[in-house]
Amino acid sequence: MKFEGLTALGVATAGALAWNVPTMADDMVEDKLATMEQRIKYLEERVASQDQMIVEKEGEMAALSDGWFNNVEIGGAIQLELIGERLAEGDSGTRANLRKIEFGIAAAINDEWGGEIVVENDDSTIALADAFLTYEPRGGGLSAAMGQQTLPFGVYDTNLITDPLTKDLGETAYPSLVLGGEAAQFGWTLFTYYVDEEARIDGFGAGLGMAMEGDDSAFGVDVVWISDIGDSGGLSGQFDDDVPGLSASARGSFGPVSATVELVTALDAEGSSAEPSAWSAEAAYGFDLIGREATLAIAAGGTEDAEAVELAETLMLLGISVGISEGIGLGVEWKQEEGYGASDADNMITMQVAAEF
Repeated sequence: MKFEGLTALGVATAGALAWNVPTMADDMVEDKLATMEQRIKYLEERVASQDQMIVEKEGEMAALSDGWFNNVEIGGAIQLELIGERLAEGDSGTRANLRKIEFGIAAAINDEWGGEIVVENDDSTIALADAFLTYEPRGGGLSAAMGQQTLPFGVYDTNLITDPLTKDLGETAYPSLVLGGEAAQFGWTLFTYYVDEEARIDGFGAGLGMAMEGDDSAFGVDVVWISDIGDSGGLSGQFDDDVPGLSASARGSFGPVSATVELVTALDAEGSSAEPSAWSAEAAYGFDLIGREATLAIAAGGTEDAEAVELAETLMLLGISVGISEGIGLGVEWKQEEGYGASDADNMITMQVAAEF
């Protein structure tokens, strides 16, 4: 009897469970669906948030790519020297020299206008060297520069530490307006400048040039006339009246060999017994030195009627420069110069470390 009762109870329980199984299964499915819907909604919200972040980042990157600082270039140079000298007159010995500190900013204002500012050391002080605007209209061939700048009177290129005597005599820098143009292999330049701010125009000049290039060679010449060479840095205050000046240079290269010759001279110095002039000639050879780019150069120069401005009468230079790492160069130069009326020549050995960035 007990066995039969248990059997009846089991049958009833099984029947009840069988009756409720579909209902329980439906509840479980609904719970899972609700959980999945919440998960999908969360994922959708997260993806939407990530998409918004991507859009914002792309906008920020676009703004950065169009930012003003992408049109600005900053550069500079530092030159340190150790000099050993044997002088014909005066004390001989060894000294250190901070030859150059230069810092410049160039900016492209738009497709046609740009600007440049350069400051550099002048003895122990930092002074403004250049500050000018440039204009190059679309289509090319023409250009203009206005402001404080070095005039295109002379080229003065060198591979050595010491500047050529032509630069010492003729380099000229004033507030000015410079116009230039080129067509095919020829170029021209016109310029006006003023020394005294109260004067409208103190001087002017004009120049012509030609340049040709081949696969492994190049050649160029430049001739520039200036209305008053007495305004140059080397001859400032030497003449009472305007004295025209002329600079002429030729340069060429073939493979690793290059050469430059230049002349700067005063013309028709009326009322003065002196017509100062300077010349320079340089040859250079570029080669590989233990995997580094190196240049060996030799130069000579001289002046006439330049005793009053304390320039050397003769100059000889021999030097080598090597790029020891990116932006860093090492140069060694032997220099011999003889002044007007000197009993002997001065000799100097210079080692220079130059950094450009």
